[in-house]
Amino acid sequence: MKEALLHFVWNHRLFSVQDLRAVRGEKIAIQNFGTHNTHESGPDFSNAMVVVDDQLWAGMVEMHLKSSDWYLHQHDRDPNYNNVILHVVFEYNQDIVVEGQMLPQLELKPRIHPSILNNYLYLLNNTGQIPCQNQIQTIDDFTKKNWLSRLSIERLERKSATIDVHLTQNMSHWEQVFYQILTKYLGAKTNEIPFEMLAAALPLTVVGKHKDSLMQIEALLFGQAGLLNNDFEDEYPKTLQKEYLFLRHKFNLEPINQNYWKFKGLRPVSFPTLRIAQLAQILFLQSGLFAKIVDAKTIQDLQNLFKVGTSSYWNTHYVFDKASQSSPKNLGESTINSLIINVVLPFYYLYATKRDANELIDKALDFYDQLPAEHNTTTQLFAALKWKASNASHSQAQLELKHHYCDQKRCLNCAIGAKLLQKT
Repeated sequence: MKEALLHFVWNHRLFSVQDLRAVRGEKIAIQNFGTHNTHESGPDFSNAMVVVDDQLWAGMVEMHLKSSDWYLHQHDRDPNYNNVILHVVFEYNQDIVVEGQMLPQLELKPRIHPSILNNYLYLLNNTGQIPCQNQIQTIDDFTKKNWLSRLSIERLERKSATIDVHLTQNMSHWEQVFYQILTKYLGAKTNEIPFEMLAAALPLTVVGKHKDSLMQIEALLFGQAGLLNNDFEDEYPKTLQKEYLFLRHKFNLEPINQNYWKFKGLRPVSFPTLRIAQLAQILFLQSGLFAKIVDAKTIQDLQNLFKVGTSSYWNTHYVFDKASQSSPKNLGESTINSLIINVVLPFYYLYATKRDANELIDKALDFYDQLPAEHNTTTQLFAALKWKASNASHSQAQLELKHHYCDQKRCLNCAIGAKLLQKT
């Protein structure tokens, strides 16, 4: 049993309001249940209006599982709780005195239907990956569709908030921050941290000074990645190594440790060496990349910005000095779409909201809907529950639902969980 259930029951009026009386017998009539305080410290509900024995009171409502929690939480020492007009508890076990006056208390335990408590405890104690996985098919499509729409925006806002922190740290330099986040996501989960370190070790301003030379951009990236420290046999890495030594001295650069990079367990097409070569192509071909993203008119325009390959050496290599069968090493469609979903659209959404540009926000959400759904363990899990994602907006919403609601047992904050409890 958690206090959050009391908040939920109060918010949704899921208790009997017939002949309400306080534990000491006062008649109670609730005219306004108040506004739920979900962020700030202080009482749980503000701006409530309650009639106690024909006397109208306006103020705060505080909730606890037991009356004695008032003193356990030391509210008697906090003046912010002096304006509480009603103490709502699941179980009464102690009188409460505020500024010399007995505080009216309403006990909900006998007024909540047992099915609500049982269903809540079932969700809370369910050990499945989705707490409501045995009940979710009883929820109507309208509720699920609306919930996905809300969650997709919630996920965009969550990612945008992270980007906003980087913007503050980088003096609102959009291009620099976009380069940092893009580089990080090119590493996927396995090499996310070293790619992030690479972007920090090589400022975009340094790359920009050599934007007309792919070889120099490659030298900077591979050199700062710490991958040019070996004795090479092939002419290509020898050339990069020689160029990097000059550029490192020129810009006073310090490379990261090459031991950070992980190759084991990756398919060769995902090796960090190839990703760095593809990043070099993006930086070479798309100078002022973020500005081009803002100007994109269609989802195809965005995808075209990332349709790059590598320099010719990588057509026959996955790593330095080890030849492989010849094949173009283009950035794949699924990787491009993943970059757009996880990097481009959160940037686009943040940029639009900061400028209060509704047409750009609408375009970002429209792009979201046009991209295909992602395929991962989470989307497969929901598909098995007959709730298949139909586009990227839905798959992102399902990721948000799984990681920030289901995994944390936040069923009371979930539209699906709320619907199940209200059904009872």
